[in-house]
Amino acid sequence: MPPRPIWKGVIAFGMVSIPVRLSKATEEHDLRFHLLHKPDHARLKQLRVCSEDGQQVSMDDTVRAFEPSPGEYVIMDPDDFEKVQIESARTIEINEFVPLESIDPIYFENSYFLEPETTGKKPFVLLRQALTDGKRVGIAHLTMAQKEYLCAVRVYRSTLLLETLRYADEVRAASEEITTDEVKISDKEIALATSLVDALSGEFEPEKYHDRYRDALLSAITKKQEGQQFEPKRLPTSRAAATDLMAALRDSVEAVRKSKGAPAAAGTNGRSGAGRAAAAKAAPARRGKPAPAAEPEIEEAPAKRRVRKAS
Repeated sequence: MPPRPIWKGVIAFGMVSIPVRLSKATEEHDLRFHLLHKPDHARLKQLRVCSEDGQQVSMDDTVRAFEPSPGEYVIMDPDDFEKVQIESARTIEINEFVPLESIDPIYFENSYFLEPETTGKKPFVLLRQALTDGKRVGIAHLTMAQKEYLCAVRVYRSTLLLETLRYADEVRAASEEITTDEVKISDKEIALATSLVDALSGEFEPEKYHDRYRDALLSAITKKQEGQQFEPKRLPTSRAAATDLMAALRDSVEAVRKSKGAPAAAGTNGRSGAGRAAAAKAAPARRGKPAPAAEPEIEEAPAKRRVRKAS
């Protein structure tokens, strides 16, 4: 069963308009748990209770309000939201085209399929081909669920995907910036680290990965359902920080090579050919001199409410 569209409108670029529908491209498989009353295991209900008189409130007796200052509320009726209209409420207007790699992944939020209506198939395919040939993604805006989203329109297999993006002010700055001026690393350490990255490199195959915690939790639930006992899995102790970084890197490279059935070359201490070449290129004048030792790692009562109704 195809996913239900959550938005309908048009994609516009230049003078071209493409009628489309939008539907979610992903789904969550989280295990959901319910709260029960401990003595009798009955399901609990969430009730809306008035903080003033303690009475239960039905949805028909509720209104939505914004709190501009503590204790002051601006009530917004459904009609008020309908009056707030901007162009992106019905149109995904592509303003520019940029390389996909120019967008840092931290900005990506949610993915949606864009699918053409019957009358829009030809311009839809035309846009898809233009994005493919130009190796670009379209940057646009879209309003839904009372928010205007920045978004990227890109090719995904045989269709188009709309990715909502975070705005610049929604991305936090890192609390600490570590520079190479603070931490010194040697050429040999870089060469070995590069060798380890090379040894573990490959193509991303999402089918290889799954939620192992979810599987373990489902197994525990099944055993409890069947009245069986289950013992906690013994986990290895936490890894201590490496005191000899060079040795840890060499051992890591050798372990990866052995796991892939490629024995370490004689005299390389587990380093790959790429690592040896990088080390030789980085420090050709160190022959006959002892290598420098790796540096150790440093480790009250509510205020009275003032309510005003939006005009």
